[in-house]
Parts: sequence; structure tokens; C-alpha cells
Amino acid sequence: MKTLKPPKSGGGGKLVTNPYNIQNISGNEIGDPVPTFSNKLSEGWIWLEGAEVSKIAYGKLYEIYGDDYGLSLNPENFVLPDCRDKTPWGSPDGNFGYLEPTLPNINGSVYVFGNGGPHGVGTFGNPSGCIGLEGSNNIIGHYTATANQLSYSTVIINAHNSNPIYQDDATVRTPSFKVRWKTRYK
Repeated sequence: MKTLKPPKSGGGGKLVTNPYNIQNISGNEIGDPVPTFSNKLSEGWIWLEGAEVSKIAYGKLYEIYGDDYGLSLNPENFVLPDCRDKTPWGSPDGNFGYLEPTLPNINGSVYVFGNGGPHGVGTFGNPSGCIGLEGSNNIIGHYTATANQLSYSTVIINAHNSNPIYQDDATVRTPSFKVRWKTRYK
């Protein structure tokens, strides 16, 4: 990476201060979340950690956030976003708020074939509801068999049935680092 060096002024060899006229390179607008590794706030900044604050004192933030991040018990207040323990996720539709955690779903089927024996006809189930096996009344497969005939069983697995955190088309959180989030309010 190349480092830019400011040009020298005139023939005197003195460095020009702020030769590129950089005012605010971060471009932080009121309401923009800003990650920081510091525990200090400057004047005009507030933590985005779910606090209830006045709609009047923080009116510009209320215009931006509204009630997207929860409802206050006091109608004169609103709830700031709580960015702790959360990962930013792009909003392609322009709607804001929180997303529930998800994991990729685990699903599939297992078919077991074999020669029949004196097994009869019946079902097998999942009485404890473990591993999200599908079926009504916990009946998850069936078998049929008579002497010297082919028998089969079907087990259908869907982890979402045991815990809604498992979702189709979900992703797992990648390795992350901890920061605090703040924003300008004036």
C-alpha cells in the first residue's frame, strides 16, 4: 500500500497542514452506526445499546430509527438499536430492525432395504422428538415385510422440527471480533 505524502509548500520546505482539506473522512451522519474499540464517547454521541431515550431530546434519531428497535414503556421515549452481540446484515428491501439467529437446516432421508422375514407390517417412531424427525404423531417411517419379500423403511430428518434456529437457506456466524457501536445525535 502506498502512503500519500503531502506536497511541500513554496521553496521553504515546510509541510502544508491539511493539504487535501480533509474535514471528516468517516462521513458520519446522525444515526449512522459507527463501530469503535473505545469505551469513550465524545460530546454529541450515544451508545447503540438498546437504551430508552427521549423522543424530544433525541428527535433526529427518532426520525431515523422510529420504533423499529422496540417499543418503549414510556410513550415519550423510544428505544435505540441494541447492537451488542449482533452482526450487521444488509437490508436489500430497506426495512430495518432485528433478525433472529439461524443455522442451516439439516434435513434428508434414509431408506433401508432388506429381505423380508416374519416382521409383519408396522411403523416406527420418534417418541422423544429428538433430532427433528418428521411425521405425524411421531411416526417417521414404515416397514412392510413378509417371508422372502423385500422390506424397506424410511427415516426423514429435519432439524427445524426440533429447534426453529435451524432454517433453510440460513448461514452460520463467521469468526468475529467485539466492538461497541455508537452514533451521532447532534
